[in-house]
Formats: sequence, structure tokens, C-alpha cells
Amino acid sequence: MTVSATPAFATLWLAPRIDAFEKRYPDLRIRLLSSTDPVDMARERGVDIAIRYSPALPEADDGDVLVHEWVGAFASPAYLAGGVPIERADRLATRWPASRLAPIDWSTWQARADVGPLDDAKLRTFAHQQEVVQAALAGKGVALVSELLVADMVARGWLVAWRPDIRVPGHAYRLITGALNRRTRGVQRFTAWLQEALADD
Repeated sequence: MTVSATPAFATLWLAPRIDAFEKRYPDLRIRLLSSTDPVDMARERGVDIAIRYSPALPEADDGDVLVHEWVGAFASPAYLAGGVPIERADRLATRWPASRLAPIDWSTWQARADVGPLDDAKLRTFAHQQEVVQAALAGKGVALVSELLVADMVARGWLVAWRPDIRVPGHAYRLITGALNRRTRGVQRFTAWLQEALADD
């Protein structure tokens, strides 16, 4: 079964968990494709399920909402051990090429955290969230990223929440299936497993 997912979701959330699905259903194997391209499931024959990232508004896109994300600040334990105040910390964020996605920026987090002005010279942006996460893992700063995408790394102690009380709403992940695909046993099993795994996170 072929699943097409956005690069960040495919890399950071889905790839580490595919084996759990395949152990539950040993007769099914997942072929994972990374893409942000729009997908027309009425015409697409090479993809069984698509997972896309879009604005959280109900009318924003095709497909069913899988999960609404929350965004927080995360850093490596080594970076946090340096004791640099957030106002002077190296900060990492995503600046999506897709203009339809409203930016989730540090100014929103700053307003909620009620901290002083943040040093603009200390901000570095990347086009994708997986790049932001990799930079944070390498100890390059504090990343503003989806809590969902870093849940596994936080559980392993690779990343630590900076001010875990401060969270800002993000966007949504949506499940897109064709009218015929959604009736197949494989798609139904994967959809149920996906919803269960996301609820656990």
C-alpha cells in the first residue's frame, strides 16, 4: 500500500512508526512517498492514501482532519544547559514556501510567554520543519516546531521543551482517500491505526 505524506510528517512521525502498523498487519507493507504536491485521488492510481498539511479551517482543503497540532519551543539538553535566556538564544523556525500556510512565528510565542524583545539577529529559518528539528538536535538553537513531530524525540530525551507551558495553535494534518480506496480493507486498517496512534501522541 502506497502512502504519500508531507516530508516532515513522513520523516519525523510516520517513518519511525510504520513497523508498528506492519507488525499488527503482517500481510500489509507500506511504501512511503514524501510530497507536498496536491493530490487528486480520483485520478491518482499510484497512491492509496495521502496525508497533507493545511490550514486548520474546516473548509481549507479536501480530506478529513486527522489532527490539529500545537507548536512549542524545543532544544537539545546540551543547548539548554548553557543557560542562555530566550531573548538572546539562537532561534530556529520554519518559513514555508507555500504561501497559503500562515506563518507560525516567534512573535506569537513571545507574546504568550510575556518575555522581552527577541534578538532578530539570532533567528534562522528553514523551508521545512524536519530541517528545523535537525538543527535543534545538533544543538544549534531553540526550535519552534510541532509538538506532534518531536514527540518521539522528547520521549527519548533528545529534545526538551523550553517553557512547556507556552503553546501556540498550528495547522492541521488531513487524510485524503479516493471514493474507491477508502472502502478497501488495507486503507480502512491503516486509517484506523493512524487515528489511534495520533490519539496516543
